[in-house]
Amino acid sequence: MCAAIDSRLFLTFVIACLVFRASPSYAVDLTGSDEDTTEKKDIYDRISTLVDSLNAWSIEPVETDTQDCSKVYTLDSLDLMELFPGSKIEYLDPVKPSDPQGTIRISLPPYMELLTTTLYFQPADSTFGINYPQCYASVVVSDYLLIDDVPVSGDAGIMKDIPLVEHIASRLSQLRTIGLPSYLQASSPSEDIEQVSVTVRGRDMVDIPFSKASWFKSLSHIAAGMQVYAGLLEARGDSVEANLKFYILITYPDASGHHFLEWRESLVKTQDKWKTDEIDIIFTPYIRTDNLKELFAQPGKTDREPIELKIR
Repeated sequence: MCAAIDSRLFLTFVIACLVFRASPSYAVDLTGSDEDTTEKKDIYDRISTLVDSLNAWSIEPVETDTQDCSKVYTLDSLDLMELFPGSKIEYLDPVKPSDPQGTIRISLPPYMELLTTTLYFQPADSTFGINYPQCYASVVVSDYLLIDDVPVSGDAGIMKDIPLVEHIASRLSQLRTIGLPSYLQASSPSEDIEQVSVTVRGRDMVDIPFSKASWFKSLSHIAAGMQVYAGLLEARGDSVEANLKFYILITYPDASGHHFLEWRESLVKTQDKWKTDEIDIIFTPYIRTDNLKELFAQPGKTDREPIELKIR
């Protein structure tokens, strides 16, 4: 579904729906536990347990899988249907599925017929010291920032700033691969920050400071084995400062809800390079999604030649 979106309306409406449709009587089970033992468990008990875990992980980082850099991973050795259940898998170049050297496009099934997420895989090339497939998201620059064919609200100057657009594409690649095995995860864009502020929304607002490394490990642990939808909500700024808003939605097939995170990132430009100055996360867990509204319309046409940015 090709769609256009007023991202400010999207941000306001979706967060309102996701937060206030959460029932205090019925928890959303994202772990596949037995329904008879979980259905009546208060959602705030679940949030409290999650907060306890996050507090512990902020001090002692959670264990994640390690990457064997000496091993060569190939696309044809991956079980893509297991990694991306229900997704559309397309071989782009070459077009023969039997040829493991082709680029692969993975399109997750539309979530609630609203959100989409697309990833591209390129094969490992040990000749150049790359022993594992390269996974990335693409951003197209036209009259808008186009992500998965969805125009995103942004200031005009940002769309002319290629290094900043490259940062956006790199961050999207990282967020969209955060739940995959470590050798398939995209690297973080360049940043100077040491700390990430995480606010968990439940009965109360709980603030948890993380180091950058411990937060990415925690998020990877939470998203492991899940379907991760991530996109850009808004891009604002000028020639020296920028503010980006991303969303991350974590769920799995046939789940009745999801975790929703709003990722607020501030950047500053020095010597023609953008560096992340601050990251604030608003984490709303265990959310029902049975009342989302259709928010998309057909996009307007543009005469500008789009530019596709691929981060590898």
